[in-house]
Amino acid sequence: HIRLREASMTGGDKIQILTTKLIPSSPTIDLIACIHDGQWNQIDRGSKFALEALKDTWLLQQHVKPWVKYFEGALRIIKLWAYRRHVYGLGFLGGGGWAVWLVKVLTDAMNCGDLSAATLTAQGVAAFFFHRANMWAKPVFVSLREEEQRSAQLTGRSPIHVLAPYSGNDHGRNATLSTAARIERELARADSYTFRAKGQIDEKLLQMASFDDFQSTHSQVLLTEISVLDGKSMAEYKARGAMELLSMLVALERKLGDHTRIRPCFKSTRKDNKLVWVFGLEASQGEMKNFCLREMVALKSALGPTVDVLIDCITWEDLRERMK
Repeated sequence: HIRLREASMTGGDKIQILTTKLIPSSPTIDLIACIHDGQWNQIDRGSKFALEALKDTWLLQQHVKPWVKYFEGALRIIKLWAYRRHVYGLGFLGGGGWAVWLVKVLTDAMNCGDLSAATLTAQGVAAFFFHRANMWAKPVFVSLREEEQRSAQLTGRSPIHVLAPYSGNDHGRNATLSTAARIERELARADSYTFRAKGQIDEKLLQMASFDDFQSTHSQVLLTEISVLDGKSMAEYKARGAMELLSMLVALERKLGDHTRIRPCFKSTRKDNKLVWVFGLEASQGEMKNFCLREMVALKSALGPTVDVLIDCITWEDLRERMK
């Protein structure tokens, strides 16, 4: 129950995180080594990143201190929803990003006196969040120090900016036009399954997104397969492959000129020695032929000679046959 993983820092640097469980049924624990001198000055960027993350977490809890238990329960619901609807992690928002957005919604509501007695449960806070987040102005900007940071941060290509309260790190820095649109649609769906007056949510809100959901909005599939040939860790290629796919997604948005023709998903499926990613797509195979060939060469070059790569535009029927 021990796993070593990497997390990306602003600027592209990496930090090593040891994830462990004391027993199989217990929550995971993340361990990060922080190196500092006698005056608590960080020695390296990884240590600075780790300590800033701890201060960000502490500040978030302070903002919602009277309702911290409801906040923590609601955040678990929101993270589970985001994971099951494939709007969690790379290209979307991770746990930190959803936490900052939830705190912003709660603090705004507390300042305006909008929190009713029915809201003050984990489900009630989650339902309140989905409703407010669904109405959020676009492009999305979330900060607990908004006046100080808005002008400085709205300069990148990302359509989502969710800023940590101490470090100012942008949790939305990897979002693209199509991933932002996916978050918007999933928030609208989630809001439709809330009962705010009763402080409850419908169990359908947490249903896992399936291939049928993708096929209902996009008629084709952009399939990416990475076959690992050398017996190395699949986790290594999973992380590297996903980062390369994010770059490919940006190129695809530029090619098609309409991000609504893409339904991105960075959740991979493992089949034997293969890692498989599936994007919903509204484009013909002829339109995608040269793009797939070019991106296949680029991905193979990035990952090295110990993998085989396939990128292809196929039908949903073909995908189901491949996944048997």
